[in-house]
Formats: sequence, structure tokens, C-alpha cells
Amino acid sequence: MRGGFEMSNLGLVLKQAREQKQLSLHQVENETNIRLAYLMALEDGNYDELPGRVYGIGFLRSYAKYLGLDPVPLIAELKHDWKDTVEEAPAATTEEEKDFSGPKTSNTVKLAGYGLAVAAVAGLIFLSANLPKDNPGPPEKPSLQAEKEPTKENTPLTVNASNSKQTPSPSASPESPANGDPQANRTDTTPTTATDESASKSAEAQPAASITPETPLASQAPATDGVAVTFRIVQDRCWMAVTQDDVPAYTGTLSIGETMTFTGKNKVYIHAGNAGAVEVIYNGQNLGTLGDLNKVVTKEFVRS
Repeated sequence: MRGGFEMSNLGLVLKQAREQKQLSLHQVENETNIRLAYLMALEDGNYDELPGRVYGIGFLRSYAKYLGLDPVPLIAELKHDWKDTVEEAPAATTEEEKDFSGPKTSNTVKLAGYGLAVAAVAGLIFLSANLPKDNPGPPEKPSLQAEKEPTKENTPLTVNASNSKQTPSPSASPESPANGDPQANRTDTTPTTATDESASKSAEAQPAASITPETPLASQAPATDGVAVTFRIVQDRCWMAVTQDDVPAYTGTLSIGETMTFTGKNKVYIHAGNAGAVEVIYNGQNLGTLGDLNKVVTKEFVRS
């Protein structure tokens, strides 16, 4: 017994295996990077001290492999023990949530029904106010008159169009004296030269405008802030536990082809069970695999 807690069968197996190897908890902590408090919690069966069920399973797997034990039956016993001690409270909370969920949904349904009723009454009032009082049947006739009126309005538009077509007719009049007078031909040549000069000036002005958008593109430069680490499984699979700035971010097993990216302001820490299967990309730079196959490796990536 340590700290008032009875040692479970799981903790007894771990403690006996550790003592047979003549290892202290501090030595195990240094080798596995598992905190001393978590190691003691596993041996004592005090699972409340662990950060969570997933992390507890990950710590147990690493601890068992380090001691040369098969982690599968130990993890099964941990899940069984943890279900009896820890998961009773969440089950009660879910039942309470179910009890409270009923009235909330019924209130929302009632409010929605009241809203629909009010909207229906308002619609009827609006329609009754807009209907004519004399005869409800004849409103169809003014609609026909309204359709005929825009046709009448369209007719003067066609007249305006005919007038617009007649306006360019005086432009044809200067052409007739141009055929009779040679001076008119001289006047025609002068505007052509002016248009050529304006076109040449506009052509010269175009390349100057095309240079302006290049300056902001040259000023753009990628800036890295903090730590960005991508872990890609290139073969087999790997169990890993990752923290960002000392905050747990992920614990689980990734298979080949799967990729996860973690970012932190100061550092990203990984505890991998199969280092040779993990390829690391640190701030855009490919560092290769984390280590050898089937090797437990812990690595910390800090802000550069």
C-alpha cells in the first residue's frame, strides 16, 4: 500500500517486474520520460492521478514494453479496473443530461408553435387589409389594364429609337461636300495623325503600369512563428503521445500513410513507440525518420 491506496494486480505485476530488474521509479522516469506520479499511479491503481484514460493506456503500454512485459493483457485489465472506478461518474451525468433534455425540447416546440400561430394571424390580417371592399372578384381586370399600359409606354420608346436613327443622318451630309472639295479631304487626314500619336502615347504608357504590381510580390516573404511539426507514418504503424507547450494534444496509433501536424508557441514534444516508422517535417524541413524501427524514442522540438 502506498499513500492509502491498495495495490491492484496490475500494479503488483509492474512493481515485481521493475524490482526484478533492480530499477527504481526515478530510473524508469528518466528512461521512459513518464512522470514519476503517473508511474506510481499505475502501480498503486490510483487512476485518478492519470491525465486521462487514453494517456493512461499509452503510459501503461510504454511502461510494460520497457519492462519486457506483454502490454495487451495489462491494458485489458486496466480498462476493466478503470471502468469500475472512474467511468461510473460520467454515466450518472449522462442520465442527468437525458432528464433535462426533455423539457428543453418541449419548450422549444411550444415556442415554435406560438411563433407560427402569430405569423399566421398576422398574415390573415395583412391580406384582409389589402383586399378591396366592393367586389373581391374583379381585381383580375385591372391586372389586364396594367399589362396593356406598359405596352403603350413601350410605343414611344420605339419612336425615340427611330429618332435616334435619324440623328446620324446629318453626319452623312459633310461627306457630300468632302467629295466636291479637296480641302475636306485635308481635314480628314489631320485627325488620323492625331489618333496615331495618341495611340503611340498610350502604348508607351502601358509598360509603366505593368511594373507596379511586381513590387508588392517581391516584398512578400514567408514568416514562421512558433513550432510546426508534421509526423507522417511511412511504414507499418506507430503509437505516439504528443504535447504542445506541455498541453496534451494527441495520443493514439497512426497507420501507414496517415499524417498529423502539431503547432506550438515554444515547443512540441513526442513520445513514439516505433520511431523508424515516423517521418518528421520540422518547420518545413524534412528531418527523415525519428529513429530506428521498433524503438521507443522521445523528442522535443523547440522554437528556432
